[in-house]
Amino acid sequence: MNNQVKLIDADKLRIWLAKRMHHPRIYGDPFKCVLDAMLNGEFDPDTPPVPTIKPGDGVRHEIYGNGIVMSDVVTRTTVEVDFDLNTFTVPVGELEEVE
Repeated sequence: MNNQVKLIDADKLRIWLAKRMHHPRIYGDPFKCVLDAMLNGEFDPDTPPVPTIKPGDGVRHEIYGNGIVMSDVVTRTTVEVDFDLNTFTVPVGELEEVE
């Protein structure tokens, strides 16, 4: 049995529902339509991009300045970066790679 949590993208569901509200004719049971769309993956969240930053890469942060990545991805979205005198765990999305 697969115990993995399956999520849906609320914005995709909202848009899907909004489009169908403006159609006067709904074919079949509306709950079955939503269930079928869910089972077909219409509301699956988009896959987040895989970070390409790796240890030793030079990076720039808006607040901390330039630094060197010290570890692999700590969580799915953060890395440890050495900024001169301090090491911080920062979100990958806040880093810009520099050469």
